[in-house]
Amino acid sequence: RGTRRYPGDKLRRAMARTGSGIGVIPHEDYTVFGLRTTGTRLDSAWSIYTDRVMHPTLSEADVAFVRENRVAALAQRGDDADALLDYLADSVAFAGHPYGLSAVGTDRSVARITAEELRAFHKERMVTSRMLLVVVGDLSRERVTALVRRTLGTLPAGDYTWALPDPITERTGSGVHLVTQRLPTNYILGWWSGPPAGHPDVPALRVATAILSGRLFAEVRSRRNLTYAVEARFRDRALTSGGLYVTTTRPEETLRIMREELRALQQMTIPTEALAPLIQQFITEYFLDNETTAAQA
Repeated sequence: RGTRRYPGDKLRRAMARTGSGIGVIPHEDYTVFGLRTTGTRLDSAWSIYTDRVMHPTLSEADVAFVRENRVAALAQRGDDADALLDYLADSVAFAGHPYGLSAVGTDRSVARITAEELRAFHKERMVTSRMLLVVVGDLSRERVTALVRRTLGTLPAGDYTWALPDPITERTGSGVHLVTQRLPTNYILGWWSGPPAGHPDVPALRVATAILSGRLFAEVRSRRNLTYAVEARFRDRALTSGGLYVTTTRPEETLRIMREELRALQQMTIPTEALAPLIQQFITEYFLDNETTAAQA
């Protein structure tokens, strides 16, 4: 909502002329600040993009306007069952750990943020030791280097060093959180903590999760018609995790079957030839997921 070189509406008008897009996506481990543009408009779009990163206005009025909108949107999270389920499941499963906090905040936490705090946060965090720049497109390295040197390259280096988040503390027993709402079905989601992303067991966990997801779909949905949505989930973060998700009007029976399928996977040995279709699926989805330059970035 305005930068030093492009204050107020001038920023939006300048972006509209380039036909480009800038997107900000917060994750638990990092935040993506992305630019999508054409080669012919790169210089103009890059100027706007880097000014947004380096010199945002962060005026009191703009911060108040955005804060009010964000608080209103977050307060409505309970109106969507899946959104509320995801938020509550993280809060319970990772209680006391940074992953237990929502990457987009809550209506209460966002309401407390001030423009002064944002400016201090920006000054501290916008250093090159915290940044990774990835560029995908029909561009020469020399052109990209020249753009970076006169913009992002002028930022202070800082002394940030990345470190793996603290391990997730093992629970004694299970953490269960129930919310009663008048809904046509029950929404159920559970997480368990996995190994760090660099651990040699992670590929096996990923494959096992895909196998379990297929078995759950076949048994719970296709064979018994207990749901329209069931899956095993793999969450790819610095500290990985796995999960089970289902919507059903018959939760006791459904959870019993899901538990049986999970125990069967723990006890069985999967023959190598049975993995062939899964391998082909992974390869196909990998290339499909990386068709665009944005996906490759």
